[in-house]
Amino acid sequence: MLTSPWLPRVLLAVAIALHAAMMIRLGIVRHQALGSRIFDLGIFDNLVHHAAEGRWQVTSVLKGGRFTSAHCSPLVQVLGPAYRIWPGPEMLIAFQAVWLALGAVPLALLGEHVFRDRPARAAVGFVFGVAWLCNPSLHGVTLFDFHALALAAPMMVWAIYGLHTKRP
Repeated sequence: MLTSPWLPRVLLAVAIALHAAMMIRLGIVRHQALGSRIFDLGIFDNLVHHAAEGRWQVTSVLKGGRFTSAHCSPLVQVLGPAYRIWPGPEMLIAFQAVWLALGAVPLALLGEHVFRDRPARAAVGFVFGVAWLCNPSLHGVTLFDFHALALAAPMMVWAIYGLHTKRP
């Protein structure tokens, strides 16, 4: 059972989905209970609202009217079409929860790669992925409103996986 590669992967996919669903629920409930604490959620909500209207890097809450006067977050701009379907900060909270939960995938693949000569390598990958999902720091970042910098975490793990497997 531990040598079968598909069962740990399916279990990890279920764990990722459950984790994302739980974090979305907690994040939205927190926001709707007026628990959002920082100005950044409003800035990013405004930025993605303008992106949905076709205005790149435009914001009405920063001096100069351009988000690039303070930051640059092109990935956030790509959320414009999704914002047209589900407008509001809840979409940003949900996107961040799913994006961060998916960071378990490259970590699981990295675990499988490191232990590739072992019969239970998929189980090791599962443990690596679940360790990502159980990290209290991940929970804190996921539930702390929305910030583009938080989206870098899974991309960094993908980069480490790419370097380790020599896949640029």
